[in-house]
Amino acid sequence: EELLQVSFSEASELLLQLARQNEDTMRITRVLKDGKKAFNDFHSARNGQFHPGACQAGDEQPFSRLEDHSRLNDFVTLEDDNANLIKKVLEKLVTIQNEILAAAQAEAGACAGDVC
Repeated sequence: EELLQVSFSEASELLLQLARQNEDTMRITRVLKDGKKAFNDFHSARNGQFHPGACQAGDEQPFSRLEDHSRLNDFVTLEDDNANLIKKVLEKLVTIQNEILAAAQAEAGACAGDVC
């Protein structure tokens, strides 16, 4: 629980120190950079509003961009899965990806045997 009180940059540095011991520095750096960018791109695409669960229209909740000074406990919780913003964003991104893949597969199936 104390780990959740640190900032994103502090947690990143801790991960990088551990990675140096395992020679995974480049991979961890890329994951942190790409993950932060993906989260903030999602924030921008949603205008900083999130629809938690099966909420009705108008039940949007604001959420913040992930910055270096952001405290992890603003984005991740251990007690309540419903308050775990990182998990919610990842679930939504996976859903969007699956919808795109399904549409692409349907299009490919519609073109099977025909020239499209």
